[in-house]
Amino acid sequence: MRLPWATPSAAALIILVLVFIIFAAGYKIMRIPFDDILGILAGSVGNPAILAYGVKTVPPERPDINYAMIFPVGLILKVILVSMIMKL
Repeated sequence: MRLPWATPSAAALIILVLVFIIFAAGYKIMRIPFDDILGILAGSVGNPAILAYGVKTVPPERPDINYAMIFPVGLILKVILVSMIMKL
């Protein structure tokens, strides 16, 4: 029996873990500039609102470039992870 809140909870958990790992590894450990991290986070989550904030916050187009590079990979990984979690 599946609970009605299981799918949204699994999706939210995946996104939160993904954002935490990217921010911790990229910004804190690897010292990637914050404007690059905004584009990477926006692309991995697939949220253009984060990208819009990043473009308004920093002058160069680096968030746009990182968003375009990471978005397809983030989308594919989310689909794979959600399908794996739902099979548990």
